[in-house]
Amino acid sequence: MRFGDALHALNAAALVAACGYREPRYAAAQSPQNAALRSAGEQFAQMYTCPVDRVGVDLEPRVATPPPPDVQADPERLALYNQRIALELQTTLIVHVAGCSHEAMYLCVVAGDAVVACTLTQRDKLGVDVFTPTRTVTAVRAGGVGERLGFRVGDVYVALDHQPVDLATAIRAIGDDASPGHVVTVNRGGAQLDISVPNLSSLP
Repeated sequence: MRFGDALHALNAAALVAACGYREPRYAAAQSPQNAALRSAGEQFAQMYTCPVDRVGVDLEPRVATPPPPDVQADPERLALYNQRIALELQTTLIVHVAGCSHEAMYLCVVAGDAVVACTLTQRDKLGVDVFTPTRTVTAVRAGGVGERLGFRVGDVYVALDHQPVDLATAIRAIGDDASPGHVVTVNRGGAQLDISVPNLSSLP
């Protein structure tokens, strides 16, 4: 879906003629989905100095994370879990943006028809998108390496090889083709879980 088509009326004004950057102005969005597409697309266009007619935006499907076994077995906790997941699905959207040889994922928080904020997430070579401020997995590419290894939406990165390292370092290490493999610790539903990640170049 092209940015201009998805976000309706475009009033582009030249900012820096030398590099072709234009700051987009859009009519008010009529839905939270359009508002999220607009906000994420505008941020991407500015970040990568990419003309808006070369930016594509799409909503990523959201899939509810199954509750941990201990929560599933407790009706009261399960009800609370389902309420939280339902609220997250209602108030957050994942937007994939691509253009000018770049791509990015944004987590957008919506309220009514307005977007409260869209924040850039990080996608590692596992096909796992992580919301940087909270280190929370916001999307797992269907059929991707991360899904096959067991990563789930809602997982929170805790440690790499049992050492607390920052998220950017962990993502670089996992994606290193010379790496012998790693153990990624995540928090899932209040319990810590170790996920073994082999050398990615050895995977089919």
